Amino acid sequence: MTDSGTFGLYAGVMTSAEELLKRIDTSWHGLRPALIVGQLGSPLADGRTVKETVACVAFWNETVAPVFAWMRGQPEPPAGQWYGGADLGIGGGEPWPKDDVHHAREAAWARSVSDGDVLARLDRAHEHAVAAVATLTADECRPGPGPVDNTGIDPDHPWARMTSGERMVSKADSCTYRLYDALLGQLSR
Repeated sequence: MTDSGTFGLYAGVMTSAEELLKRIDTSWHGLRPALIVGQLGSPLADGRTVKETVACVAFWNETVAPVFAWMRGQPEPPAGQWYGGADLGIGGGEPWPKDDVHHAREAAWARSVSDGDVLARLDRAHEHAVAAVATLTADECRPGPGPVDNTGIDPDHPWARMTSGERMVSKADSCTYRLYDALLGQLSR
């Protein structure tokens, strides 16, 4: 779902929290009506079903607030406070897995629950992501020189070249409206 090759697009193309919230809202209102209980079993081009993909989108939405906390130097909240799936499968201090590991885990979770459960999780995760994006300050949305703390970031990850603010805007973009737009595009095919 997230594509590390696109992170560079966000650096230097900063926007206000209000603009991000408008983009998220527009994309959400395009996607959400297309997601209907009992109609999530269709396969998508990547081989996952709509239901499995929705669970992945919910997961990425859930990560926005804890990643913002980490980027602000705040303690990372325990997974039980933000993660809506069955078992995140990451212990304290373990490295963050690659996206495919998350996608496989979320797809498995989706197969074990009802369409309604997956959509309820997505709705909650969306609300939490929107609330987190609403906390972005003008300084965090400003491009250019700013604090760069690469602690815990793989030096090969595109975020290693960004300021903390650029990372936060990138996180908001890539884990909300860009996912909504991508899924809606797949549904429209």
